[in-house]
Amino acid sequence: MRFFDTHCDTVQKVLDGRLNFQTGEGEGHVSLPGMLAAGSCAQIFAVFVLSEHYPGTELARAEEMIGTIERMAADSGGKLKTVRTAAELEESCAGGPIAALIGLEGADPLE
Repeated sequence: MRFFDTHCDTVQKVLDGRLNFQTGEGEGHVSLPGMLAAGSCAQIFAVFVLSEHYPGTELARAEEMIGTIERMAADSGGKLKTVRTAAELEESCAGGPIAALIGLEGADPLE
């Protein structure tokens, strides 16, 4: 059975150099090897930026996190794909590459 996880904070750890997503080495609970072993079909990766930590640069940090998600997919050897449509998500859950969805947590980058 494949499953769909609706939240993880992996992106921040990858961006800050605390987790190697491709190998699973470092801090974190979600990595490509773990997702493959567990049979994941989709993962929503949280883009979470607090103004108090990134005053005046919230949007830039969010864009950097989105770029990190796209690089994680590009470096996965076709095992992870950034998806933006329901059809792409359905394809992933029907046996395609694991779907990487971008989830904006909080509205700080939009202010």
